[in-house]
Amino acid sequence: MYKTREVDGRALRTTLSLNLQTRAEELLAGHKDKPSALVAIQPSTGELLAVASGPGSKGYDTARMGRYAPGSTFKIVSSLALLRAGQTVDGMVNCTPTIQANGRSYHNFP
Repeated sequence: MYKTREVDGRALRTTLSLNLQTRAEELLAGHKDKPSALVAIQPSTGELLAVASGPGSKGYDTARMGRYAPGSTFKIVSSLALLRAGQTVDGMVNCTPTIQANGRSYHNFP
């Protein structure tokens, strides 16, 4: 049997917030039928504040390993682009099934 001498450990620093982590887990607790995840990030630093996977994920770590589209978070980027292009907050924007950009076709998710 291989043995090694013990050594003193070093302090571990994490950016997770106990309060936010607990709240994230509480929010996901009721989502038992479908996989769900919540990742809270501090935009100014990129620090992770909470990372939780719901019970509907059946043990799969959807928050860290799931491959899901970013969902509503990208609406911020789209909104800013529209405002910079002259759109107003009261304006209407058509949501076409496809769009051409730089010679490539992009399709909306059904």
